[in-house]
Amino acid sequence: MRAPLAAVFALIVTACVPQEPSETDLLQALQRHHREWADAQRRHASGDYAPLVDLSAEAALTLYIHSVKKERCWRAQEEAGYVCRVQVEAATAYAPNLQRRIEARFVEGTRGWLALSPHPLDAVGMSAHTIAPR
Repeated sequence: MRAPLAAVFALIVTACVPQEPSETDLLQALQRHHREWADAQRRHASGDYAPLVDLSAEAALTLYIHSVKKERCWRAQEEAGYVCRVQVEAATAYAPNLQRRIEARFVEGTRGWLALSPHPLDAVGMSAHTIAPR
């Protein structure tokens, strides 16, 4: 009788322990973060001139994040979630092969993981929302 209870207890404990995000979670969170940032930039830029489309600005806002390789994650201090360092491979219309290391805090929400305040680790002068070519 004790063995089945111990197994059930172990299953409950492991189900309640927060798990750090997987590489797929990190990829989706960074893609979502950039998509929401780019949408906000588009709304801000359109203003009263919504019918006009600036193709060069649109190309600059388009970032395709292809893959993410997790280097390491650790529990965030005094805040929810995990801080993770990742290697990102991405492309834009102007730079088809971008590779950068990024650090961000990732928090699990009701619709998946969120990337908060991503910033580059290996490039000078980059925006927190872009990945500059190497």
